Amino acid sequence: MHKNNKIHSGHFKRIRAKIEKSTPATVEDITILEGVLQFAYQRADINEIARYLLIEYGSLDELFETATADRLMNIQGIGKNMADKLTTMFRCMHLYKYLPKSLLIPADPEHCNDIKELFRHYFQTTIYERAVVILLNAEKIIIHHGILYEGDEYSVHMNSAHIIKFAAKFAATYVVIAHNHVCGEDGFFPSIEDFNVTEHIYGELRKCNLKLLDHIIYCNDHIFSFANSCLIETMRRRFVEAHPELKNADDDEPLDFDHEYVFE
Repeated sequence: MHKNNKIHSGHFKRIRAKIEKSTPATVEDITILEGVLQFAYQRADINEIARYLLIEYGSLDELFETATADRLMNIQGIGKNMADKLTTMFRCMHLYKYLPKSLLIPADPEHCNDIKELFRHYFQTTIYERAVVILLNAEKIIIHHGILYEGDEYSVHMNSAHIIKFAAKFAATYVVIAHNHVCGEDGFFPSIEDFNVTEHIYGELRKCNLKLLDHIIYCNDHIFSFANSCLIETMRRRFVEAHPELKNADDDEPLDFDHEYVFE
């Protein structure tokens, strides 16, 4: 074996050892990228290429989402064939990030209405934002629930198509979505993006004959309820105005969701 091959072989071993010892809270972007690149490069200084890529794109999210073969070829050491391979690999990484992270589990019949404990179960122990979906039947009894997505300390993705897919799979009539905030003293208040995402999900569910009962934001054992704050009602009125052909008979009735969101 040539000397350079021995050097790179030792470097790959060090990368693997570092990744095995890392956790989501401690791993560095450069380590993740080197781990990905080692599958594409057998004899190259992947540390240098990884650093150039992070400088060019600014973050792993941006790299995985927007990388193109033409732009990758601007990086020294990346040719046409390698750029094509990396583009596919990075695209797969991006797509995987936005897949649901777990299957939903059936609700415990003895605690099917204890929604407060569900929030505590999903949010109290995590240091990152996560999105949870709770499915209810026509009697508004919780039938399934689970984590859809894991995010970082600043945001988490929500996809209406995945929510609809799970609701259809388990024959749900109503949906409650929830996510946590981990930053700030007033972190349980929604952002503009939270409102826009919720309204989009509300509309997409209505088009599939499903109803979003609430969106809960959990932070430090405090919660914000879109329903209790009349924001779901606002979304309902705006949806009916925009889509009068989809108006239901109960759109003239006040929302009725019996769960109380008070933590003791």
